[in-house]
Amino acid sequence: MKASVEGAMLRRDPVCGVLIGTGQLYFRIAYRSEIYLVCSMECQHAFLLDPDKYARTPGAEPARSEAAD
Repeated sequence: MKASVEGAMLRRDPVCGVLIGTGQLYFRIAYRSEIYLVCSMECQHAFLLDPDKYARTPGAEPARSEAAD
């Protein structure tokens, strides 16, 4: 999911559902040629244990715009 708050892009963590803003600390996960953002090491661990479960989560859009960083 993309959302905008005062010009900041937000992404939804596919594991816990938290919105991650551009100014926040997050973890990147590369999976099947996509980059997913998660909010914590715990969410990163959960994603890596079962990536297919979370990569298909509605609203867990890959962070394509951030992949070029």
